[in-house]
Amino acid sequence: MNNNTDRLTSLPESIRKHILSFLPIQDIIRIQTLSTKWLQVCSSLTHYDFNQLSFPKTLLYNFTFKDFIYQTLLQRNSSSDISKLKLSLHVDHSSVLDIDTWITFAIRHNVQEIYFIVLSGKIGTFPTCLYTSKNLCKLYLENVTKLKVPLNLRSIPNLRSLSVVSVEFWDDKEAFRLFSSCGLLEELTIINCYFKNHNVMKFPGKNLKYLKLLGLSRFHVVDIDFPNLRRIVYSGRVPNISLETLLSLHDVEFDLGLPPRNANGEDRDLIEHHVSKILEGLRNVQKLVLEGLCIEFLTRDSDLLERLPASYSSLNHLKLALYPDTNQVNVVMLLLRRFPNLQSLCIYMKMLTLTNMVKIGGHQQSHEPSTESTLNRLREVEIKYFGEGKNELDLVKYLIGNGTAMEEMTITYSQHKKTDRTSREATKEKIMTFIRASSKVEITVS
Repeated sequence: MNNNTDRLTSLPESIRKHILSFLPIQDIIRIQTLSTKWLQVCSSLTHYDFNQLSFPKTLLYNFTFKDFIYQTLLQRNSSSDISKLKLSLHVDHSSVLDIDTWITFAIRHNVQEIYFIVLSGKIGTFPTCLYTSKNLCKLYLENVTKLKVPLNLRSIPNLRSLSVVSVEFWDDKEAFRLFSSCGLLEELTIINCYFKNHNVMKFPGKNLKYLKLLGLSRFHVVDIDFPNLRRIVYSGRVPNISLETLLSLHDVEFDLGLPPRNANGEDRDLIEHHVSKILEGLRNVQKLVLEGLCIEFLTRDSDLLERLPASYSSLNHLKLALYPDTNQVNVVMLLLRRFPNLQSLCIYMKMLTLTNMVKIGGHQQSHEPSTESTLNRLREVEIKYFGEGKNELDLVKYLIGNGTAMEEMTITYSQHKKTDRTSREATKEKIMTFIRASSKVEITVS
């Protein structure tokens, strides 16, 4: 090879494109000056990520961030399509028209994914073509204010994934119009959005498979009824979920809480009924995360465990958050008996304080955990924020004594316990004396 040959330039075009995919757009533009081959690759880029935070604050020959976007888009090969456009920028009155132009440009070049993030300022409308594009599959909006959608919007033809994060809709009708227009929607993420009521969630959604709801108002109950839903990530007030939806779920993450104290009083029995309905309906779940007050709700209803299915045979992976309270630990031991095919278990120990000790309590469980081994397929156990309490040690002892196939148990101390080395060593020695159902289990305490 000639010593003067540019090794980078001699790389195949596919590799050069792969290299560019890891670089900020500003660096990509600089690279195009290396040779005509790099210029050709840069002009046929399919992914554009314009982030005003990474653009130099000082102007270079009056070259602004807006100029940079225009130059980059205009010098590209007009015959090639755009796969993804991401705009993260400060919005003012003078930039609204430019934003419409950039989005329209991307739509005309058959863009499949658009991410629009407002760093500061306000914008509430977008060009109509955003909602009528036949190629747009994914739309992500963040920090958009007073969002309005076209009044005559009936269908967004091919949108499969929609995310609205910290988006303020003009009113609930706008939100409902947007959601109900996505007939092919498979993934929906709503984070920190305010609705006057949660009727906006009552849209057909027959193709919806993934739903993420975080940070919604706890003043209203959310009704969830999507018959083909496979995964849900939910944090908030206990929702009302249809049985058909519950039976369809395979991957579930719940962080359940109570309504605010100043909310209109909801019958406590109704809340516990919703919890009971949820836990009874998750019969086909394979991966389950229960955080917030999930375990506490179980201690409040003394008959709930008896009403649960005798076996959740499909459950393989479980993550729990609980207080090291006697009732909650006993409930967990009883609950684990219903998961015969459980393979991995992760437990987060929450700190028990005087404040939450008053809130916790519930009914004393009359059932004692069985000594019969039911954890015959459990291989991995992780316990985080361990505090050395008696109830925590009882739980560790139970798991070690019943996990006949267990290969690994990892126990990590809470931060305030890590400073007491003497106590940690004594507890570790005690744990090592527990009878093990599995001869090959390795126990790590740190």
